[in-house]
Amino acid sequence: MNDIIFQGKSNRAIFLVATVWKLCWFGIGLGISMTFLTLSASGLAGALWGNGRFHGPTFTAGIILYFLLFTLKIIYTICLRKAQAYRITNQEITTSGGVFRKYHKVIRLNQIRSMSYQRTIVQQVFNCGDIFISTSATDNSSIRLKNIDNVQTVYHQINLHR
Repeated sequence: MNDIIFQGKSNRAIFLVATVWKLCWFGIGLGISMTFLTLSASGLAGALWGNGRFHGPTFTAGIILYFLLFTLKIIYTICLRKAQAYRITNQEITTSGGVFRKYHKVIRLNQIRSMSYQRTIVQQVFNCGDIFISTSATDNSSIRLKNIDNVQTVYHQINLHR
């Protein structure tokens, strides 16, 4: 009988903070590169077809492309969050997720060779942490459970059942 020790996703607050941080940097990088590309393309199009003047439709297309790419990144991030799942029972640990490259990984508790957990300052504020598990298997022998709520309790429960 599989008694569930933990089932869920990584900590929501940390996921949101990390996502906003990554999206800000993605937006800045995308903005810089799209500005260069759009201005270059508008100037080139203006030189070729606009009698040497700035080509407005090309510039508008670049701005639309920027917002389209940024929106796709947000949708991709939401899909990643929805696909992520952790399930820890008294017999095994299962992780699954991914959007374009889906994965499903199962580690039986009796195969665990070593285990540890760590908590950053931010994770301590949100009462979560990462659990690192390695097995004696030769292929893909480690797993990281990111931002697990009540990490110390989950860690001790896994140790109790292995």
